[in-house]
Amino acid sequence: INRLGYELNLKLAWEWYQYLRMLGTERRPASYPIVELTFTRKRENVAEHSLIPSNTEVRTNSSNPKYKDLKAFTIDDIYFQPGERRKSVRARLNQLGKKEGLPADLLVRIPRVLGPVESVANTKIVYPGRDREPIQETIQRGRDRIRRGDLLVSLEDFRNEALDLGATQVSVLPQRYGVGSNIA
Repeated sequence: INRLGYELNLKLAWEWYQYLRMLGTERRPASYPIVELTFTRKRENVAEHSLIPSNTEVRTNSSNPKYKDLKAFTIDDIYFQPGERRKSVRARLNQLGKKEGLPADLLVRIPRVLGPVESVANTKIVYPGRDREPIQETIQRGRDRIRRGDLLVSLEDFRNEALDLGATQVSVLPQRYGVGSNIA
């Protein structure tokens, strides 16, 4: 048994990765960050119904090379009812990977004319996105999956299972004996 463990530890990370791919463990892909954009209507249009279609592009005015080509595209349509001046909507950034610390009011320029819109600005990051999973993390996740099998025993097992199913944030609450259970 010790000899087998020694031999397995000599395998290169890429060999482990290929083996785990064969067993169904894939690297988690990168995902797009989601921000919240707030659109403000012109005062003269407040009494009317207005629609801003989904996939409306909003760009940055920043001269910072880090944000130079950054764009956001609205995910949903925005319907303004009479009397509403501001509405917020989620928008997907055009760059894959994790983005944290995005300054507020960075995305402020609409490249095409939208009649009822006076201004737009990003207010917060709803979901920071995700970088592509490193191979070492994929290998560790695959090894844990093999170790655990389909059994969920510990709180960590439940947490890892939720993450494997695609959750981005997980909190596992332990069951307290005597409260809501048949075990006293």
